[in-house]
Amino acid sequence: MKNIQVELLSDSINAVILKTPGRNYPGMVIQGDNLKHLYNLAEKILQLAEAGAKHEDIEDISGMLFDDLNERIRFYEMVLDSYGLELPYPNRVSEMGA
Repeated sequence: MKNIQVELLSDSINAVILKTPGRNYPGMVIQGDNLKHLYNLAEKILQLAEAGAKHEDIEDISGMLFDDLNERIRFYEMVLDSYGLELPYPNRVSEMGA
């Protein structure tokens, strides 16, 4: 284990955003249980697609995954905005109408 100093931009539950030394942009910490939840959703989408499931079934699960990620990325953008920091990607999700 290595101890380092980081810049903490948000310590919100399930949405910790920090900047580590040597990185140009902050990152979002995803707790293990939330990471597994995202994995499970992606795995279920893959299983449904491989099994030839109905479009509606795949859409339901992929919608859950999208909603979770959409909420996280919008929060990330909001936090970076509050510090006047540039985003690490060109098109803001919050301006894409999703």
